[in-house]
Amino acid sequence: MIVHYQTGEFQNVYRYIRTMFQEKFPNTVFKCEEYNFSELYGKDIAVVKLIILFALITILIGGMGIFAFSTFMVESKTREVALRKVNGATEWQIIQLFNQQFFARVLLACFIGLPVAYYASKEWLKGFAYKVEIHAGLFIFVFLTSVFVVLAITTWQTRKAARQNPIDTLKTE
Repeated sequence: MIVHYQTGEFQNVYRYIRTMFQEKFPNTVFKCEEYNFSELYGKDIAVVKLIILFALITILIGGMGIFAFSTFMVESKTREVALRKVNGATEWQIIQLFNQQFFARVLLACFIGLPVAYYASKEWLKGFAYKVEIHAGLFIFVFLTSVFVVLAITTWQTRKAARQNPIDTLKTE
């Protein structure tokens, strides 16, 4: 039998349970152990800390990858950006064009990654005594944060290219 009690009430709870046990089972030995359940989850806490560390490293590497990829895309398409500006495209239209490409990639990544993360989280949480629900709001937050970060980085890179003088770009290429 597992009994949850308030801190400092062990003696009172122990006496009560012992009395009840001896009334119901008079010829049986009563044995009681106090166990700290927070020690049960020591390994899990260490695993969570490692997961957080690896997640932060992954986010950093992913952010650097997005930055490098958007820089590469913009640098390789500077002539296209210059031609679009000469033909009357606004800075906002050029930014929208590049952001659509990156948004599609983020959408695909979230479409694949979020269900996998949901399933893995559900399976991992099954082993705990206290059940915690995973709310859809968490995954919506992850999706929106991913979209915001990617679009902010690509907008910044594209805006730099779109603000350059198209004559200078076309003259050198």
